[in-house]
Amino acid sequence: MRIEELAPIEIGRLLNRAYHAGIDVRERLFGEAEAALWATLRLCRLPDGSPRFVRHGTRPRTFVTRMGRVDLRVQRVRDRQDGSTVAPLTAALGLGKKRYTPEVRMAAAEPASRTSYGEASEVIERDWGPRIPRRTVWNFLREISPSVERALHAPSTPPPIERSVHEADSTFVKARARREDQHAIHVAITMDPDHHVHLAEVKVGGAVTSGLEGRSVEYLVTDYDTGLMAFPARAHPLCHVHFDRLLGTLLQEEGVGLLEREEILAPVRGLLAHLRNSVEVHRLRG
Repeated sequence: MRIEELAPIEIGRLLNRAYHAGIDVRERLFGEAEAALWATLRLCRLPDGSPRFVRHGTRPRTFVTRMGRVDLRVQRVRDRQDGSTVAPLTAALGLGKKRYTPEVRMAAAEPASRTSYGEASEVIERDWGPRIPRRTVWNFLREISPSVERALHAPSTPPPIERSVHEADSTFVKARARREDQHAIHVAITMDPDHHVHLAEVKVGGAVTSGLEGRSVEYLVTDYDTGLMAFPARAHPLCHVHFDRLLGTLLQEEGVGLLEREEILAPVRGLLAHLRNSVEVHRLRG
């Protein structure tokens, strides 16, 4: 069950509001999102016209999100078609049985791949609030390592010359065999005129822009990496993810507290999401 299959616009907005809301209203908004998911599931029918999903009790769940800890009793439903049970809210959030949201897992794994598990735990506690044990951070990194290794060995087809919108970035991932070894993972992504995203290159070591050389790059969406900013392109816009991180870092350096930072960043994130969606709509309309 995926959020894309369950009224993505309305429910996605509810989940986004709940995710960034204050602790006093967050649980109520999550409840509204859960009710909207159940209303959508009630429309699903079996061939004989009977409801496909029926309620299957509730269960207490604790989530650790970027905005802090959330305690809820989530509704479970049973699929009468195959007999499986699922909690629509956790399925929509992509959590399943996990406690930490994907954003928290990735945020902890990134510094852990460059420093140590203890330092990564301290970074998350300092920037976001929740304390994550070192063993848990290690598990986050284990989840990511296989997908990185598969991407490194996956065949990639060079994109045609006419593709002009690209995104490039790089990070460091620890080797699984030896603790002190680190791999510089470079990723280049391209989008074709039909707005399909393709993996242009994933490689270990070397320059991240080598996968883009020889192509006509009109826009290169990236961060403030010196090598990437020097790549010949008509424009170097800063992607919304890196803009969010940059603004958060600047506010932190100025001594702005966590809650005040989130109050400042929340409307900025909303504006960036609105601009991104508007651009996509205009692209689709030509």
